[in-house]
Amino acid sequence: MSKKKLIVDQYDPIIYPWKLFVVKNYLGNKKLKKLFDLTDEEINNDSDYATTIFGIRQKDTNEVCCVVLLSDKTIKSKDKVDQIDTCSHEAGHYVLHLMECIGNERYQGNHEPYCYLLGWATGCIYRTLIK
Repeated sequence: MSKKKLIVDQYDPIIYPWKLFVVKNYLGNKKLKKLFDLTDEEINNDSDYATTIFGIRQKDTNEVCCVVLLSDKTIKSKDKVDQIDTCSHEAGHYVLHLMECIGNERYQGNHEPYCYLLGWATGCIYRTLIK
């Protein structure tokens, strides 16, 4: 059985404080715990599709970030719509949590920051997914 290579992609939203890391092939990989302050429970989650973890520290920079773990089920899915649905779902978690943390309140007429960041994050997650 060949072991899949761990993929950890870093995306920087530039104007927002939290980088987004998207991870593939992480199960059983100890290197992930060397990169982030993640617990075994977070790494070995039983999510069928993906998990988004907020407020994680990068060990090399000590910066807070967000980590999206893509499950094998999502990676192997032949249904592109299902894959995009999962990417946008996890991107939504990232965006909503980030906006709450920086105090950006949602109100009518203020949808653009959310929508731009949601599109960007969805694209980042999908790019890693299809590698």
